[in-house]
Amino acid sequence: GEIDYGVIPLKNSTAGMIDSAYDLMAKYNVYIVKQVCVEINHCLAVKKGTLIKDIKCVYSHPQALAQCSVFLAENNLETAPYSNTATSAEMVKNSPENIATICSVDCAERLGLEILAKNIADCSVNRTQFVCISRELMVSPDSDTISVMIQIPHTEGSLHRLLTKFYVNGTNIIRIENRPIRDGSFDVMFYLDFSGKLTDPSVRALMNDLSDNMEYFRILGTFRNS
Repeated sequence: GEIDYGVIPLKNSTAGMIDSAYDLMAKYNVYIVKQVCVEINHCLAVKKGTLIKDIKCVYSHPQALAQCSVFLAENNLETAPYSNTATSAEMVKNSPENIATICSVDCAERLGLEILAKNIADCSVNRTQFVCISRELMVSPDSDTISVMIQIPHTEGSLHRLLTKFYVNGTNIIRIENRPIRDGSFDVMFYLDFSGKLTDPSVRALMNDLSDNMEYFRILGTFRNS
């Protein structure tokens, strides 16, 4: 309750969905109020004077490591996950060992690290979708996308019936993901983004239908699709 907004990554164009972010969205009662797509340019950074052949291990966030897997394999570099790219860079700066980090060029330069290679992601176009979250549901006038969480009933054809509701309503599904609920079962939670405005009567009717007929339904927020 000390801050009004937070920013978290949800999906990367190279490595896909960020599982932990979806799990946290399910765990905490927060809402998406804005979405932005950011170009991600990774570099391999070390303490000054460290050669690539002397690197014992490369530390970074698991997503960054996954996004640069080809470069790491081609250079036979061992990897280890770290909490985030910035803290892994700071660890490299303060470590007496010959280790490296994958981080942004700006981060490396701010910490005085030496950059051995730039633009090392597997894909030349590497983007991440970030969302701004708030404790309150906010509806911006330019919002055109709604995000929801849904658990469907364990009955034959239930996923088909769910998707049919959107088709009949003339609503376009922009994204659909699923994550295990982690309660010992093999049930999953679906995360859907679809086009629409909460002020639209047909959208409100669809939301009421989902709320009444799904095992679980929750609005995650509304925002302008980036």
